[in-house]
Amino acid sequence: MNAQHLTTVLFVLCTFASGQGSFFQNETDLVDAMVSAVMGCKNIPGMSVSMVRGDDFFAKGYGHARLDPPLNWTSQTPAYLGSVGKAITSALLGILMTEQRNRADSFDWNTRLYNIFGSNFRLSGARSAMTIKDLLSHRTGLSDTDVYTDMTKIGRAEFLKRLKYLPSLGEFRNSWIYNNLLYAMAGHVAQVKTGQPYENLINNKIIGPLGMRQASCGTMIYPTSSQTNYALPYHLKNGKLEVGDSRIYQIGDLVPAGCLIASAEDLGKWVQFMASGGKNANQAQLIHPDLFREIINPQRLLDDLSVSRFSLDSDYPVNASGTWYGLGWYGGDYRGHKRLFNPGNRYGYSAVVGFFPDKNAGFSISINGPWYNNYRTDLAPLSYVLSDIILGESQWLDNNTICSFPAPWKNPASNSSSTTTQPPVESVPIESKTQYLGTYGSRVFGKMTIGQINDQVLSFQMNSAGIGNLSMISRADGTFRMIFNELLNDVVGSDCSLQFISYNGTVYGSVRVLYECFYTVYDYHRGVNFVELEDKPSSTSASAAASLSKWSTLIFCLFVALPLMRSGELA
Repeated sequence: MNAQHLTTVLFVLCTFASGQGSFFQNETDLVDAMVSAVMGCKNIPGMSVSMVRGDDFFAKGYGHARLDPPLNWTSQTPAYLGSVGKAITSALLGILMTEQRNRADSFDWNTRLYNIFGSNFRLSGARSAMTIKDLLSHRTGLSDTDVYTDMTKIGRAEFLKRLKYLPSLGEFRNSWIYNNLLYAMAGHVAQVKTGQPYENLINNKIIGPLGMRQASCGTMIYPTSSQTNYALPYHLKNGKLEVGDSRIYQIGDLVPAGCLIASAEDLGKWVQFMASGGKNANQAQLIHPDLFREIINPQRLLDDLSVSRFSLDSDYPVNASGTWYGLGWYGGDYRGHKRLFNPGNRYGYSAVVGFFPDKNAGFSISINGPWYNNYRTDLAPLSYVLSDIILGESQWLDNNTICSFPAPWKNPASNSSSTTTQPPVESVPIESKTQYLGTYGSRVFGKMTIGQINDQVLSFQMNSAGIGNLSMISRADGTFRMIFNELLNDVVGSDCSLQFISYNGTVYGSVRVLYECFYTVYDYHRGVNFVELEDKPSSTSASAAASLSKWSTLIFCLFVALPLMRSGELA
């Protein structure tokens, strides 16, 4: 037997032993061509792709994980995946429920949070019956927030005591409102039930058992100095790709909303796990079938903006829908096949994982820039190409239309992501500046400090990261443009404004960061201290009554009607 024959035999034996086959050459050639087209027209530095179809497995890296010095992206290059990690949290809870299924302390999707957290969980009315499923399916009706709050200073356990101050944006269980904070609470469920840190559980229950060798989970998602093979994120500045600032990639205690860093090979194994119904490579059922069905079944209908973002209507040659949310997964159909998918995004890092539960097939895509990434135009078209391959459907996109999408079927301008345009900057003098100055606080969102620079410019500091200047837009309604310093300027851009409200004739009582900035409304009030606990022991009934009156007023202020929050990703 010559060397070539020996190599062929060894390859066949190794493939058989691993339980994995290969995609056809024409299929992988098509992937190479389409990826090359997308990276070129979208100015993407690097990308990874994986596909799974039964035992067939494909994982490959393209382009550069780093530009200076150049580092090639391979199938083993780890990259951050954003909100793709939400599905990891729902899977972790499913695994723990399966393991504890016959124990006295067992729990399931419908277990009330009060039964887990006890008196630390304090919500009144219907929300007092909130369950694990409510957290994972975004049906609590409560406002979201981003890492620019100071939640990382208090931790998930302390945040439980502040849930009752989280603004209400919709009806409990009848409103779908994307919420990173409550995914953090879902992760805390796992920690309380096991006594182990969330990150350790992810490593021990998912990453290890699935053989995801390059994957990790932690509060720091930006590569450390020792992680020299990790992909770096890139922003497009003045037509040039520049690496993102590490300070905006800390997620703290929000890790259950998206902490996963993984390679194409890792994601292929994760897709295999989900596409097979919760089984690992040894066919061990890690999530009980009854529990798994809840993960992939509809729990809540999506808002109109999300539906339009994920769907293809009759103007296209094929149909696709994204109309509902399961537990950590968006759901719908693609060309008549049930489809689960989960996009993730954070300032250059962007990814999507999808699978077809009835076909034991799925895919993943991960890129490292440039920010801003638009899922519908940057990742969705390639996901359709990969879906057609693994489903055996005819291709409807080519090297040109994968770049022009949604054209020629739709006008690209009418299908771009929602943006808000600010009025032109005005040089409006600020009168009586003292009425604005001071410190405002929120039980949930942290602290806002307003200072003075000159006659026309005030300064602001929104917790530790949000620093910049305020330039008045309108004196009539107390509205200012928020001009962030260089740290966050690349993230939020110029579509961000702030309004002073509740004027008492001397000073304003509240500051409201408006919706278009972080896709929810942040209210800060004078006299409210984020650091203090909201409930302090009272020695007399009179002081207790005074405390009740004080907090009732605060709750009223925080629960002012706010605009419905736009669907989001772990920002």
